[in-house]
Amino acid sequence: MGVLIKAVTDGFRRGGIAHRAKGTWYEDGQLSEEQLDAFRKERQLVVIEQAEQFSSADQDGSLLREMGETIASLEHALDIANDQYDAASVLLSVLREQQLAAPALIVAEARALEPADPTAEGVICIAGDALLSLISQHLKPVQACPEAPNDESDTTLDNSSGAEASQSTSQAAPGTPPSGADSGAVAADKQGADKPAGRAKRGSGKETDK
Repeated sequence: MGVLIKAVTDGFRRGGIAHRAKGTWYEDGQLSEEQLDAFRKERQLVVIEQAEQFSSADQDGSLLREMGETIASLEHALDIANDQYDAASVLLSVLREQQLAAPALIVAEARALEPADPTAEGVICIAGDALLSLISQHLKPVQACPEAPNDESDTTLDNSSGAEASQSTSQAAPGTPPSGADSGAVAADKQGADKPAGRAKRGSGKETDK
């Protein structure tokens, strides 16, 4: 058991000792209890009770070893991933070659088969080139589906286009009165046209009576 004493200010003297900021290790018995009590009460000193001597060099070496082990483990995992990638690439290349050669092999084997009766039920007659094209078409790589459009953005565009359309309509005819005003004006004109006719009829009746 020992103590590590650090000074807030490097070189601070207390108890006849120049204390260091990095700390000084003292084994049991090197300092008296009176000195330790005085050092514990001193605000410029930090007294740390430790079970064994602290060594920054040992800690640095331990950290370096851990880092080296971690790096070695990561490098090993990376090597395994690269090997798996290379194996998958070779397998994919072989499968691609087999896929490209499959249509011609199927047509060749189909031609080597015994011909069937064309009039029999279930018999299909097809040219070799047409069969080759059909098989090749179905063995093509599947294309990725395009992303679905954003409904929110479409709705925003629709609303904006509707607003622009209504704005352009209102700007196209700024002096046009509302439809209600048109119907009212027509009705007023019609009534005005009918009134003189009625007066004329009444006047003609009076003249007849006379």
